[in-house]
Amino acid sequence: MTNKASCPVSRQSQRKIALVGLSSCRLSGNNARSSVVPVDFDDGTTRTQLTSRPPPPVLTQANHMRCPYCQSDQDRVLDTRTTDGGFLIRRRRTCLACNRRFGTVEKIEQQNLRVVKRDETREPFDREKIRRGIERACSKRPVTSVRIDELVQNIESHVYNEYEREIPAKELGEIVMSQLVGLDEVAYIRFASVYQEFHSAEDFLREVSQLAARAGKPILSRSSP
Repeated sequence: MTNKASCPVSRQSQRKIALVGLSSCRLSGNNARSSVVPVDFDDGTTRTQLTSRPPPPVLTQANHMRCPYCQSDQDRVLDTRTTDGGFLIRRRRTCLACNRRFGTVEKIEQQNLRVVKRDETREPFDREKIRRGIERACSKRPVTSVRIDELVQNIESHVYNEYEREIPAKELGEIVMSQLVGLDEVAYIRFASVYQEFHSAEDFLREVSQLAARAGKPILSRSSP
C-alpha cells in the first residue's frame, strides 16, 4: 500500500489547497496569515506546505490628518518634500471625502528653550515671532520669502547649537542683527531701531555710521548749522 504522505500532491489537489490558502485565516497565538507555497523534497517530489507570513500594514488613525474643510480624517498624501535643509517636511494631501487639497508640515521637536527678557521675565523661544519681526523689517524690500525662511532657519540652528535652556533677549537680538546685516542693510537698520530702542535721529546716524564703517563705505556727515 502506498504511503500517502510520501506521494506527490496532484495538480488538482494543489489548486484546491492554494485556493484555500488564499483565504485569510489566523494562526494560533499570533495575527499572521497563512499561505501555501511549493516545497521541493529530497526524493524529487514537490509538495505544497502551509506557511505563515506577517499581515500587511494597517493604516491607523495616526496616518491621517483631519481635513480643514469637511473635518474628515480620511486623506491621501500626494507629494512629500523636505525644506529648510531637511529640518522641515511638507506634504500635499487630498481629502477622500470632499476631494479638496491641503498641506501639512512636520518639523523636529526642539528642546524647551526660554528667552530671558530685560525685566528678567522668561518666555518660550518662538521661531514665528522672530520671523514676524524679520518680515516687518524687510517690508517693501527686495527680499524673497525663501531668503527669509533660510535666515530664520540659520538663526534657530545657531541658537539651539549655542544655548541649552535659556538665552538672554539681548544676545538673541544680536544674533538676528548679525544675520540681517548680510541680507539687507535697510532691514538691518529697521530691526536695530526697534531692538535697540532708537529715540532720536542721532541714534539712526550712529548705527548707519557703524554699518558703513564695517562695510568700508563712506558716509556723508551732517553739516553743522
